[in-house]
Amino acid sequence: MEIEFCERCDASIPRSDVERGVARRIEGVLLCAPCRARDTRRRRAVLFVGPLAVLAAAALGAAVAVLLLGPRLVAIDGRVRGVAADAAAGRREVGSLREVMADLRRSDEDLAKGLTAVAERAGRSTGEVAVAIARIEERLGMLEREVLALKEHLREASVGPPAEPVEAPAIAPAPAVDPEPWLDLLADPDPGVRLSALVALAPVEDPRVATEAIRLLADSDAVVRGEAAKLVGDRREAAGIPGLLLLLSDGSARVRARAHRALEAISGRDLAGYDPVAPEAEREAAAAALRAALGG
Repeated sequence: MEIEFCERCDASIPRSDVERGVARRIEGVLLCAPCRARDTRRRRAVLFVGPLAVLAAAALGAAVAVLLLGPRLVAIDGRVRGVAADAAAGRREVGSLREVMADLRRSDEDLAKGLTAVAERAGRSTGEVAVAIARIEERLGMLEREVLALKEHLREASVGPPAEPVEAPAIAPAPAVDPEPWLDLLADPDPGVRLSALVALAPVEDPRVATEAIRLLADSDAVVRGEAAKLVGDRREAAGIPGLLLLLSDGSARVRARAHRALEAISGRDLAGYDPVAPEAEREAAAAALRAALGG
Protein backbone atom coordinates (compact mmCIF):
# COMPACT_ATOMS: atom_id res chain seq x y z
CA MET A 1 0.00 0.00 0.00
CA GLU A 2 1.38 3.41 -0.90
CA ILE A 3 1.48 5.62 2.21
CA GLU A 4 0.44 9.23 1.63
CA PHE A 5 1.98 12.11 3.60
CA CYS A 6 0.70 15.62 4.21
CA GLU A 7 2.93 17.95 2.18
CA ARG A 8 2.67 20.65 4.82
CA CYS A 9 3.16 18.88 8.21
CA ASP A 10 4.54 15.47 6.93
CA ALA A 11 1.92 13.55 8.94
CA SER A 12 0.89 10.15 7.54
CA ILE A 13 -2.57 10.13 5.92
CA PRO A 14 -4.76 6.95 6.13
CA ARG A 15 -6.13 5.78 2.80
CA SER A 16 -9.68 6.09 4.17
CA ASP A 17 -9.16 9.85 4.75
CA VAL A 18 -8.23 10.31 1.08
CA GLU A 19 -11.17 8.18 -0.14
CA ARG A 20 -13.66 10.09 2.04
CA GLY A 21 -12.26 13.46 1.04
CA VAL A 22 -11.22 14.35 4.62
CA ALA A 23 -7.66 14.66 3.27
CA ARG A 24 -7.64 16.41 -0.09
CA ARG A 25 -5.25 17.74 -2.72
CA ILE A 26 -5.80 21.50 -2.94
CA GLU A 27 -4.08 23.38 -5.81
CA GLY A 28 -1.77 20.39 -6.34
CA VAL A 29 -0.82 20.05 -2.62
CA LEU A 30 -2.02 17.05 -0.54
CA LEU A 31 -3.20 18.25 2.90
CA CYS A 32 -4.38 16.25 5.93
CA ALA A 33 -7.62 17.17 7.77
CA PRO A 34 -5.96 19.38 10.46
CA CYS A 35 -4.01 21.34 7.80
CA ARG A 36 -7.19 21.79 5.75
CA ALA A 37 -8.90 23.16 8.86
CA ARG A 38 -6.04 25.62 9.39
CA ASP A 39 -6.30 26.76 5.74
CA THR A 40 -10.03 27.23 6.18
CA ARG A 41 -9.35 29.34 9.28
CA ARG A 42 -7.01 31.62 7.31
CA ARG A 43 -9.49 32.00 4.44
CA ARG A 44 -12.35 32.78 6.79
CA ALA A 45 -10.26 35.34 8.62
CA VAL A 46 -9.57 37.18 5.33
CA LEU A 47 -13.26 37.05 4.31
CA PHE A 48 -14.88 37.97 7.63
CA VAL A 49 -12.49 39.92 9.88
CA GLY A 50 -12.94 43.24 8.02
CA PRO A 51 -16.77 43.28 7.91
CA LEU A 52 -17.10 41.88 11.42
CA ALA A 53 -14.79 44.59 12.78
CA VAL A 54 -17.27 47.25 11.53
CA LEU A 55 -20.19 45.45 13.21
CA ALA A 56 -18.28 44.49 16.38
CA ALA A 57 -19.86 47.24 18.50
CA ALA A 58 -23.37 45.93 17.74
CA ALA A 59 -22.72 42.15 17.54
CA LEU A 60 -19.44 41.41 19.37
CA GLY A 61 -20.65 38.11 20.75
CA ALA A 62 -21.70 36.76 17.35
CA ALA A 63 -18.45 37.89 15.69
CA VAL A 64 -16.30 36.18 18.33
CA ALA A 65 -18.37 33.01 17.99
CA VAL A 66 -17.85 32.93 14.19
CA LEU A 67 -14.11 33.62 14.42
CA LEU A 68 -13.40 31.13 17.21
CA LEU A 69 -15.83 28.35 16.42
CA GLY A 70 -15.79 28.45 12.60
CA PRO A 71 -12.52 26.51 12.02
CA ARG A 72 -13.36 24.06 14.80
CA LEU A 73 -16.81 23.41 13.31
CA VAL A 74 -15.16 22.72 9.93
CA ALA A 75 -12.81 20.17 11.51
CA ILE A 76 -15.65 18.59 13.53
CA ASP A 77 -17.81 18.47 10.40
CA GLY A 78 -15.06 16.57 8.58
CA ARG A 79 -14.80 14.08 11.41
CA VAL A 80 -18.56 13.65 11.65
CA ARG A 81 -18.75 12.97 7.91
CA GLY A 82 -15.92 10.46 8.28
CA VAL A 83 -17.68 8.67 11.14
CA ALA A 84 -20.94 8.64 9.16
CA ALA A 85 -19.19 7.03 6.19
CA ASP A 86 -17.55 4.44 8.45
CA ALA A 87 -20.85 3.66 10.15
CA ALA A 88 -22.56 3.20 6.77
CA ALA A 89 -19.86 0.73 5.80
CA GLY A 90 -20.62 -1.20 8.99
CA ARG A 91 -19.28 -4.69 9.33
CA ARG A 92 -17.45 -4.51 6.01
CA GLU A 93 -15.14 -1.76 7.34
CA VAL A 94 -14.55 -3.60 10.61
CA GLY A 95 -13.91 -6.84 8.76
CA SER A 96 -11.37 -5.21 6.48
CA LEU A 97 -9.17 -3.92 9.31
CA ARG A 98 -7.01 -7.02 9.24
CA GLU A 99 -6.36 -6.37 5.56
CA VAL A 100 -5.42 -2.78 6.41
CA MET A 101 -2.93 -4.08 8.99
CA ALA A 102 -1.48 -6.46 6.41
CA ASP A 103 -1.09 -3.55 3.99
CA LEU A 104 0.74 -1.59 6.68
CA ARG A 105 3.16 -4.46 7.14
CA ARG A 106 3.76 -4.63 3.39
CA SER A 107 4.47 -0.90 3.32
CA ASP A 108 7.83 -1.55 5.02
CA GLU A 109 8.72 -4.47 2.74
CA ASP A 110 11.28 -2.45 0.76
CA LEU A 111 13.06 -1.37 3.92
CA ALA A 112 13.15 -4.97 5.17
CA LYS A 113 14.62 -6.11 1.83
CA GLY A 114 17.23 -3.39 2.09
CA LEU A 115 18.23 -4.65 5.53
CA THR A 116 18.56 -8.18 4.17
CA ALA A 117 20.87 -6.93 1.41
CA VAL A 118 22.93 -5.05 4.00
CA ALA A 119 23.33 -8.21 6.08
CA GLU A 120 24.50 -10.22 3.06
CA ARG A 121 27.07 -7.59 2.03
CA ALA A 122 28.57 -6.98 5.45
CA GLY A 123 28.43 -10.55 6.71
CA ARG A 124 27.27 -9.47 10.13
CA SER A 125 25.84 -11.81 12.74
CA THR A 126 22.12 -12.50 13.03
CA GLY A 127 22.05 -10.53 16.27
CA GLU A 128 23.19 -7.31 14.57
CA VAL A 129 20.64 -7.63 11.80
CA ALA A 130 18.00 -8.20 14.49
CA VAL A 131 18.73 -4.70 15.83
CA ALA A 132 17.48 -3.08 12.65
CA ILE A 133 14.59 -5.55 12.32
CA ALA A 134 13.54 -4.72 15.90
CA ARG A 135 13.35 -1.05 14.92
CA ILE A 136 11.12 -1.92 11.98
CA GLU A 137 8.92 -4.08 14.24
CA GLU A 138 8.66 -1.16 16.64
CA ARG A 139 7.40 1.04 13.81
CA LEU A 140 4.91 -1.66 12.80
CA GLY A 141 3.77 -1.92 16.41
CA MET A 142 3.00 1.79 16.44
CA LEU A 143 1.03 1.45 13.20
CA GLU A 144 -0.90 -1.53 14.58
CA ARG A 145 -1.82 0.43 17.69
CA GLU A 146 -3.18 3.18 15.46
CA VAL A 147 -5.26 0.58 13.61
CA LEU A 148 -6.55 -0.76 16.93
CA ALA A 149 -7.70 2.74 17.87
CA LEU A 150 -9.43 3.07 14.48
CA LYS A 151 -11.07 -0.32 14.98
CA GLU A 152 -12.45 0.74 18.38
CA HIS A 153 -13.73 3.96 16.81
CA LEU A 154 -15.55 2.00 14.08
CA ARG A 155 -16.96 -0.46 16.59
CA GLU A 156 -18.52 2.36 18.60
CA ALA A 157 -19.88 4.06 15.46
CA SER A 158 -21.38 0.96 13.80
CA VAL A 159 -24.21 -1.36 14.78
CA GLY A 160 -23.75 -5.01 15.65
CA PRO A 161 -21.65 -6.91 18.17
CA PRO A 162 -18.19 -5.58 19.06
CA ALA A 163 -15.32 -6.79 16.91
CA GLU A 164 -12.82 -9.28 18.28
CA PRO A 165 -9.98 -7.36 20.01
CA VAL A 166 -6.52 -7.55 18.50
CA GLU A 167 -3.56 -7.31 20.85
CA ALA A 168 -0.61 -5.20 19.83
CA PRO A 169 2.62 -7.22 19.77
CA ALA A 170 5.06 -6.74 22.64
CA ILE A 171 8.31 -5.05 21.65
CA ALA A 172 11.48 -6.50 23.14
CA PRO A 173 14.32 -4.09 23.92
CA ALA A 174 16.79 -3.89 21.03
CA PRO A 175 20.41 -4.92 21.66
CA ALA A 176 23.25 -2.44 21.29
CA VAL A 177 24.31 -1.61 17.72
CA ASP A 178 27.92 -1.88 16.57
CA PRO A 179 28.31 1.27 14.41
CA GLU A 180 31.39 0.21 12.44
CA PRO A 181 29.80 -1.90 9.66
CA TRP A 182 26.84 0.49 9.34
CA LEU A 183 29.10 3.55 9.00
CA ASP A 184 30.86 1.87 6.06
CA LEU A 185 27.52 1.26 4.36
CA LEU A 186 26.62 4.97 4.39
CA ALA A 187 28.84 5.23 1.28
CA ASP A 188 27.17 2.29 -0.52
CA PRO A 189 26.07 3.06 -4.11
CA ASP A 190 22.58 1.65 -3.40
CA PRO A 191 20.36 4.38 -1.84
CA GLY A 192 18.26 1.69 -0.12
CA VAL A 193 21.37 0.44 1.68
CA ARG A 194 22.33 3.99 2.70
CA LEU A 195 18.82 4.57 4.04
CA SER A 196 18.89 1.30 6.00
CA ALA A 197 22.25 2.22 7.52
CA LEU A 198 20.92 5.66 8.60
CA VAL A 199 17.89 4.06 10.26
CA ALA A 200 20.08 1.54 12.08
CA LEU A 201 22.51 4.26 13.28
CA ALA A 202 19.78 6.63 14.56
CA PRO A 203 20.03 5.45 18.22
CA VAL A 204 23.85 5.18 18.22
CA GLU A 205 25.64 7.80 20.36
CA ASP A 206 28.73 8.27 18.22
CA PRO A 207 29.89 11.67 16.88
CA ARG A 208 30.70 10.07 13.52
CA VAL A 209 26.99 9.38 12.99
CA ALA A 210 26.12 13.09 13.09
CA THR A 211 29.08 13.92 10.82
CA GLU A 212 27.93 11.38 8.23
CA ALA A 213 24.30 12.53 8.49
CA ILE A 214 25.38 16.12 7.75
CA ARG A 215 27.30 14.84 4.70
CA LEU A 216 24.20 12.95 3.49
CA LEU A 217 22.14 16.17 3.49
CA ALA A 218 23.57 16.52 -0.04
CA ASP A 219 22.82 12.89 -1.03
CA SER A 220 21.51 12.24 -4.55
CA ASP A 221 18.43 10.40 -3.19
CA ALA A 222 15.55 12.47 -1.77
CA VAL A 223 14.53 9.80 0.78
CA VAL A 224 18.09 9.63 2.12
CA ARG A 225 18.27 13.46 2.31
CA GLY A 226 15.01 13.57 4.26
CA GLU A 227 16.15 10.89 6.73
CA ALA A 228 19.49 12.67 7.19
CA ALA A 229 17.71 15.98 7.89
CA LYS A 230 15.54 14.30 10.52
CA LEU A 231 18.59 12.75 12.23
CA VAL A 232 20.50 16.06 12.26
CA GLY A 233 17.46 17.84 13.74
CA ASP A 234 16.85 15.14 16.36
CA ARG A 235 20.46 15.53 17.54
CA ARG A 236 20.34 19.36 17.51
CA GLU A 237 23.54 19.48 15.40
CA ALA A 238 24.28 23.17 14.80
CA ALA A 239 26.96 22.20 12.26
CA GLY A 240 24.15 20.97 10.01
CA ILE A 241 22.43 24.38 9.73
CA PRO A 242 24.10 25.39 6.40
CA GLY A 243 23.10 22.11 4.72
CA LEU A 244 19.56 22.31 6.12
CA LEU A 245 19.18 25.87 4.84
CA LEU A 246 20.07 24.66 1.35
CA LEU A 247 17.38 21.96 1.62
CA LEU A 248 14.72 24.66 2.03
CA SER A 249 14.97 24.90 -1.80
CA ASP A 250 14.97 21.11 -2.36
CA GLY A 251 12.82 19.70 -5.15
CA SER A 252 11.00 17.40 -2.68
CA ALA A 253 8.30 18.96 -0.48
CA ARG A 254 8.89 16.27 2.14
CA VAL A 255 12.62 17.04 2.29
CA ARG A 256 11.85 20.76 2.62
CA ALA A 257 9.40 20.08 5.46
CA ARG A 258 11.93 17.92 7.34
CA ALA A 259 14.69 20.49 6.90
CA HIS A 260 12.37 23.23 8.20
CA ARG A 261 11.48 21.22 11.33
CA ALA A 262 15.15 20.38 11.92
CA LEU A 263 16.09 24.07 11.77
CA GLU A 264 13.36 24.89 14.30
CA ALA A 265 14.65 22.14 16.61
CA ILE A 266 18.30 23.28 16.37
CA SER A 267 17.60 27.03 16.65
CA GLY A 268 14.86 26.69 19.26
CA ARG A 269 12.83 29.23 17.29
CA ASP A 270 9.41 29.20 15.63
CA LEU A 271 10.24 29.66 11.94
CA ALA A 272 6.61 29.99 10.87
CA GLY A 273 7.40 32.48 8.10
CA TYR A 274 8.49 29.58 5.86
CA ASP A 275 5.91 27.22 4.32
CA PRO A 276 7.41 24.16 2.55
CA VAL A 277 4.40 23.89 0.19
CA ALA A 278 3.92 27.58 -0.58
CA PRO A 279 4.32 28.82 -4.19
CA GLU A 280 7.97 28.79 -5.25
CA ALA A 281 8.49 32.56 -5.32
CA GLU A 282 7.00 33.02 -1.85
CA ARG A 283 8.88 30.00 -0.52
CA GLU A 284 12.25 31.17 -1.88
CA ALA A 285 11.77 34.65 -0.39
CA ALA A 286 11.11 33.11 3.03
CA ALA A 287 14.11 30.77 2.63
CA ALA A 288 16.38 33.71 1.82
CA ALA A 289 15.18 35.49 4.97
CA LEU A 290 15.93 32.38 7.06
CA ARG A 291 19.43 32.09 5.56
CA ALA A 292 20.12 35.67 6.50
CA ALA A 293 18.70 35.20 10.01
CA LEU A 294 20.51 31.92 10.73
CA GLY A 295 23.78 32.88 9.05
CA GLY A 296 23.56 30.33 6.20
